[in-house]
Amino acid sequence: MDYILALGRQGGFLRKGAIFLLGSIIISAGIIMFFLPGPGALTIVAGLSILSLEFEWAKKIMSRMKFYSSKICKMLKKKFQKESSIFDADK
Repeated sequence: MDYILALGRQGGFLRKGAIFLLGSIIISAGIIMFFLPGPGALTIVAGLSILSLEFEWAKKIMSRMKFYSSKICKMLKKKFQKESSIFDADK
């Protein structure tokens, strides 16, 4: 862990390159998992979250994803609450 902290202080370029490489590998694995068995979407989100540690464009994508995912969750919650109230009326 101390090595990682020292890397951040001394080698900004090296740290940025390492984060880019790791995030890119994970995103590539996620894309492959869309066609093979595995959690492709979750792997891509994990890769983007790693990239967002250093890159502003990845932070923007993550914030858009958070916004739209919360919007979708609210919509689904509202829809399923209406459907469950229909089933409760039969009792």
